[in-house]
Amino acid sequence: MSYELPFKWNGKQDGKEYKRYTCEAFEICGQKESCTSAKDGRSVIRLKDEEVIEQITENTRRQSNIYKQRAAIVEHPFGTMKRHLGYTYFLTRGLVSVGTETNLICLAYNLKRMIKINGVKELIRLFRDRAHSKSNMHDVYLSKIA
Repeated sequence: MSYELPFKWNGKQDGKEYKRYTCEAFEICGQKESCTSAKDGRSVIRLKDEEVIEQITENTRRQSNIYKQRAAIVEHPFGTMKRHLGYTYFLTRGLVSVGTETNLICLAYNLKRMIKINGVKELIRLFRDRAHSKSNMHDVYLSKIA
């Protein structure tokens, strides 16, 4: 036998919002002894957003293979940044400064990967070729303006 408890009131404790559901038909159903020992009937208190939390938990459980794949692909760079580059906390304060700091550490990580994959000499050659092609494009653009 199932019975849906009707909503009774909202409450707040320790900065968290709660909803309370209270049984009003405990005398009629005849299951009070197996349901609760409270003289006023059964009541259930849940976090305000507990339904959303349960949905997220269920989605996470159902899609565990995606989370495992993410852990293998995405989490590796962050672990490398923390352990090998020693980047465990931000040295600056403020959104713009922290964003700049993050960009620099990501640049360092990417340069480290490029050196590992291509080698230092090849990376320098690629940068020189790129800089040379950019300067030629800049000269062409200036000649069109003048």
